[in-house]
Amino acid sequence: AYYNEDTGCANHPALGNCLHVLAKVHFHLDRWTDAVKSYKDAQEIFAAGLRANHPVNAMCLWGIADIYRLQGQIPVAEKFLGDAMAIQQTYLTNSSGRTHIHLGQSNQTLALCMLYTGKIKRALLFSEDALNIRLRTAPTMHHMDIIRSKLVIADLHRQMGSIEKAKDTLKECTRSMTNILCIVNRYDQEAFSKCLLVAEYLACLAGLCSTYGFFLHAKTLYSRAYAIRYRTLGPNNTYCAQILLDAANNIRLPGYFL
Repeated sequence: AYYNEDTGCANHPALGNCLHVLAKVHFHLDRWTDAVKSYKDAQEIFAAGLRANHPVNAMCLWGIADIYRLQGQIPVAEKFLGDAMAIQQTYLTNSSGRTHIHLGQSNQTLALCMLYTGKIKRALLFSEDALNIRLRTAPTMHHMDIIRSKLVIADLHRQMGSIEKAKDTLKECTRSMTNILCIVNRYDQEAFSKCLLVAEYLACLAGLCSTYGFFLHAKTLYSRAYAIRYRTLGPNNTYCAQILLDAANNIRLPGYFL
């Protein structure tokens, strides 16, 4: 089972693990085409050496889905996410309902797909599911995944007009976020300048500033968020366009003065 006579290559799961790590490296170096190929190669090896519906395959499917999401190919991303979540819900949830942190990751990515297509209420539902899973499974309350879920939930509340809920949710993660940003900025300024989580935080905070009438503060925060997304995702990415749209709407609001 661990040897493919047609290709002369090993199908051992250890090789699949190497390819899975390689895919992550490609992703963080913005080589997304290579990342998808490595994920798919790992998926084939896991399917041959273990089984097609093994939970490690779900990790590959999620990785591919997240790349397509960042590229704006939402229908393709949702297809891979659906396959990943079907595996995770079957094999990573026990009889008492306790589930695995990877399912929270998939729920959060699906929420971002919903947000991208304007399905705000569904995005909030999946984000809250993701947060509940992460609160039960993350090693610490200051885990980056928990902060990420709270940031998305805060922004969704803001978009739905629930400003106080958005403000309260953002307050919950501000202290943790500040500590993390200080550490990252101190030891790796290049990583800080390209961290998408930082961009999410700045964009969410900008939206709240704009809502409360602090338009110039919002403009500064939107500019910083855009700079990070521009460096990380490229100028033609739809998430960069979203920041520009939000910044433009901020300028158009009554009471804004240059």
